[in-house]
Amino acid sequence: MFATGNRAIGIAHALDPSDPEIQRIWIQGLPLAQRIDEQKKFLAANNAMSPEERNHAERYLAYLTRQQEGADKNCHLVSTATSTQEQFIPLWSDDKFICVSSGACGQSARHILGWGLHVFLNGREAGLEVDTGASGLLINRAVAERSGLKPAERTELGGIGDQGMQGGFTAKVDSIRVGALEFRDCMVRVTDRKDVLNVDGLIGTDVFSSFLVTLDYPMRKFIVSQLPPRPGENGAVVTLDTEAAEKGANSAAGGPQDRYVDPGMKDYVPVFRSGHFLILPVALNGKIQRLFFLDSGAFSSSISPDVAREITKVHGGSPVGVTGISGEVAKVATSDVVVFHFAGLQQQNNNLISFDASNMSRYVGVEVSGFLGNTILRELVTTIDYRDGLVKFDYDIRHGNRDYSK
Repeated sequence: MFATGNRAIGIAHALDPSDPEIQRIWIQGLPLAQRIDEQKKFLAANNAMSPEERNHAERYLAYLTRQQEGADKNCHLVSTATSTQEQFIPLWSDDKFICVSSGACGQSARHILGWGLHVFLNGREAGLEVDTGASGLLINRAVAERSGLKPAERTELGGIGDQGMQGGFTAKVDSIRVGALEFRDCMVRVTDRKDVLNVDGLIGTDVFSSFLVTLDYPMRKFIVSQLPPRPGENGAVVTLDTEAAEKGANSAAGGPQDRYVDPGMKDYVPVFRSGHFLILPVALNGKIQRLFFLDSGAFSSSISPDVAREITKVHGGSPVGVTGISGEVAKVATSDVVVFHFAGLQQQNNNLISFDASNMSRYVGVEVSGFLGNTILRELVTTIDYRDGLVKFDYDIRHGNRDYSK
């Protein structure tokens, strides 16, 4: 409900225009030129910001300035196609780790760690993991070099892990092609590392926020199609939103808009959105309800130890290691039986991975108690409408091997 929220933020700002938190959110809902002016004032007036907060605010101003200076050269669709359907490609782990993006790497024998797409950057192919828990395009240094990309500005990358923020840079790609869709003049992030968790990189599904996104894991298909138009809308501008994390969730081209539920989408369930993160309420063991990230990049679902202790037993010394963008997680445990129930689906998890992800909760601004990962999503057809914060989960018993029930 971005329009409603934006009006409430406007009232809050009128009541207390000097509150830094209100200022920061209020600025994001302004027209671009005014946003730049107010962001400059915000930086000049708030000397008490931490180095991390100031760095983020300065990066946001640089992003806004770049958008204004290159208004006619921002990421845009150049192909005549407005939809595409591609086969997922398997991404294999090495013999040491099963890796993911914001989620984890588990020690194991070599096998499929996730599913990706053939993505062509300046005509050079890369296998990028499709990840609902990531934002934009993140590629490793080797892919950037063979695609001829040049650093635009330094940046920092972070996620799950206890080693803090990692170094990287942004770069502009002349051409990005995914199936029948081709986009020009798009920014990507590049890690200083030679690899990104043992894959070429990640493609966050939020880059397709102008489309309806379907992840059909049982049939190994990735589908992007046109969203149903809103009433009175002639057609939305279609882009590849590779900088969604910078823009924020309420940055629709015509300004913030409230959720619209098309008559053909009555079976979809609403989700919360914080930046690129999709967050769902999940009932646990029929006792409590908590919020969980929807993260196709996580090789396994997981739960925070504190929440797990409310419903079951937790055991330390997990044999599975957890690694994310920010390195290894120091303490990993396992929990006894945890039954997830969400959106009419149910799954029992034995020996569920458990680790503290409070840094992710601080990032999104709300307490999130774990991740719905690949151990459940790989058996579902998940369709995402980023514009309206709607998700649909379909389970076909012919393709699954778990006992889900409506």
